[in-house]
Amino acid sequence: MFRKLFIVSLAVLLTACGAAETRHKLGNLDHAIDEYAYALRWQRIDDAVAFHKRKDGTKPNIDTSTMNNVRVTGFKIDKRILSDDMTSATVTGELDYYKEDVGTLHKLHFEQHWWYDEDAKHWYLSSDFPKFK
Repeated sequence: MFRKLFIVSLAVLLTACGAAETRHKLGNLDHAIDEYAYALRWQRIDDAVAFHKRKDGTKPNIDTSTMNNVRVTGFKIDKRILSDDMTSATVTGELDYYKEDVGTLHKLHFEQHWWYDEDAKHWYLSSDFPKFK
């Protein structure tokens, strides 16, 4: 009887730990998306660029001069799809922005590909930096 109770208790504990890990990764993903949006919105371009990292560890070459006259005014998430193993996610949405020299509001639809670095416990973007037209 004690053995069965121990096994059931252990199973419940392991399930709870798995759920906690899932919540932690999801919370980290939400935080990463928010921080990325915040960095774009407030012209913290170096912070936004720091989220871009390939799975092989290399950093893409990003021309940040395109952001000199771009002002992001909104960032909306339409859909977030997390992989079964919780190591990658696809996020779709749109950015609202204008260029200071033109002043016309534009919408940029995006699809971001995020991946989770187990060693760093951090989410990174493998997709390209937004291309503002």
